[in-house]
Amino acid sequence: MSAGAKGPPAEPGHARSNAERPSRAAAPGATIDPDASLGWFRRLLPLFAAHRFVIGGALLASLVMIAAGIVVPRIVMEAIDVSLTKRERPMMDFVWLLAAIAALRAIGAMCFRYGIQWASQTFEYDLRTAIYEHLATLSFGFYDRVQTGQLISRANADIRAIQMFLSMAPLMAMTLFAFAGSLAVMLTIHPLLTLTALVPIPGVYLLGLQMRGKLFPISWVISARQAEVATIVEENVTGVRIVKSFAAEGQQVGALYQAAERLRWVTLKQVQIRSFFGPMMENLPRVGRALVLLYGGWLAIEGHVTIGALVAVNM
Repeated sequence: MSAGAKGPPAEPGHARSNAERPSRAAAPGATIDPDASLGWFRRLLPLFAAHRFVIGGALLASLVMIAAGIVVPRIVMEAIDVSLTKRERPMMDFVWLLAAIAALRAIGAMCFRYGIQWASQTFEYDLRTAIYEHLATLSFGFYDRVQTGQLISRANADIRAIQMFLSMAPLMAMTLFAFAGSLAVMLTIHPLLTLTALVPIPGVYLLGLQMRGKLFPISWVISARQAEVATIVEENVTGVRIVKSFAAEGQQVGALYQAAERLRWVTLKQVQIRSFFGPMMENLPRVGRALVLLYGGWLAIEGHVTIGALVAVNM
């Protein structure tokens, strides 16, 4: 066949079959609730429900992990008081028991972390797919009103932030459960020592409220300025021929410099706030530990508490 000759016409159904070919990617397990009057969390509940068995199994594994961690100080207390001090039981009994608990805790931690990460990554996949499907249905007028960089930022950075929240929120919830369980065990050992250890907690709580109040509005500003930078980059990449035609490279680089500088400033402001409140929140609990050692040491000298109980409360 010559170069200028045309090949046989394609069959009418051939193009349609390519266009209608189903994707090999798995469909999302669920989508968001279309009711815009609901809050953001309630609109995401269908996505949570689609992975409820994995999330539930991960949380159950975390409870096993927490329970195993809580009983360790109590076993250490018994080992010190019963085996070392009174010599009523071999130390190897406690060693093997602690080894078994460590293995159980390791298995629980592995199942919990894998399950939560699997659920959060799958959640991110479902949410990205749902957002792209929604964007594909919007009108030309919508895209005329909204900057492309804004959409890119929402579809990338914001969804990633939600995924990170979903992976970290269970860890924070489990920390609260661990705190409650540890507090209950400490109260059974020595109530006054427990109250001494809790002295810095109100200060940590108040500092956390102040830090949250300052960081929350800044996070919105950071998101908006990230979208601004993404918009400038996207418009210059897709419209590079127009930029070069008008020799506007310097002008566009200057616009990007200004947007990046605004983003840098607000990000450093966030870092400054975290640098101010973070060390205080981290070190206040150490004050409680020092008070426990001071008061508990006096109680141990006077014979009102055993060394094992002091070690357990400190742990």
